Amino acid sequence: MRFRDFLPVCWSVVISAALLLVHKLVLSTYFKNEESKFTFSIWEMYAFFGTCFAIIMLVSVFVKKYSINSFGQSIMLMTFIEMGLCFALFFPGLENEGSGMSFEKSSFLIVFLLFLAIETILAIRLLNKNQ
Repeated sequence: MRFRDFLPVCWSVVISAALLLVHKLVLSTYFKNEESKFTFSIWEMYAFFGTCFAIIMLVSVFVKKYSINSFGQSIMLMTFIEMGLCFALFFPGLENEGSGMSFEKSSFLIVFLLFLAIETILAIRLLNKNQ
């Protein structure tokens, strides 16, 4: 395999870092007090989602190369596993009620949906490549 085949994995790392910087900038500029109330820091959420994102893209590259007919099913399975891990790891901290919990839940949901959308876009681009 060539380096070019692994460009989606490289893009996943770059996109994750860019999203983290933008999110931290917005929080530090407009919501200075809210971030200190978070159960899970922004760094932890982005580290988790960025790692899952890179793993999903890496596995997708190999699945596309060896079994293109299973590509969609593997993406769905990996996304399902990612959501299960999110529920297991982050739900206990997010179920607490507090003054900043709705803001933290919204932030968590936005991060999850952003990564899900970007995973989907990169998976579509990977699938349509060489056609």
